[in-house]
Amino acid sequence: MNPIFLLGSERSGSNLLRTLLGKHSQIAAPIAPHFCDVFINVYHQYLEHHDGKELLIKDIEEYVNHPFNDWNISLDIEHITSNYPLDCFIHYMNAIYMEKALTEGKITYFSKDNHNHRYALGIKKDIPSARFVYLYRDPRDQVASWLRTPVHLHTPYAAIQKWKLEQDQCLHLLHFYGLDMFLVKYEDLISNTESVISN
Repeated sequence: MNPIFLLGSERSGSNLLRTLLGKHSQIAAPIAPHFCDVFINVYHQYLEHHDGKELLIKDIEEYVNHPFNDWNISLDIEHITSNYPLDCFIHYMNAIYMEKALTEGKITYFSKDNHNHRYALGIKKDIPSARFVYLYRDPRDQVASWLRTPVHLHTPYAAIQKWKLEQDQCLHLLHFYGLDMFLVKYEDLISNTESVISN
């Protein structure tokens, strides 16, 4: 199993890439629930309960089945606790993604969760087989895309500052930590889709 994690900024074509990879016979690419962003500040509270594992899995199930995520999945808690390591939150995330993949008859998954770059070193530590794709886009188009969105960023300056910070963080993973990643330019993805995806 080699799950794939997307690195990069929002508004860079991530949903297009998710949709394309989700058509692969072996890769599930569900709507991104942004697991780490959602649970990072509450995960420790589950550890304080004797049945914290079961509570966390139940809450994750309810969360991914919310209409916003629409995973439509039923989790077997005993199966998950018996068949997956659950020593850290990354393990839970991996287990739930894998269960989703299996319900689709697939053997691995693609995660485009927001801010995967913030958690990439932990993901690599806890899922050694993980692979990473760094998707980047012409910043002018990325900013224009943000400005068409009625929430979050409202000025070109705010959008470009966010873009620069996240590109720096992704490139830091590549050049400083030597994290192995496949680089994809959005403009190449839309102009030469078959060649990029086949790689």
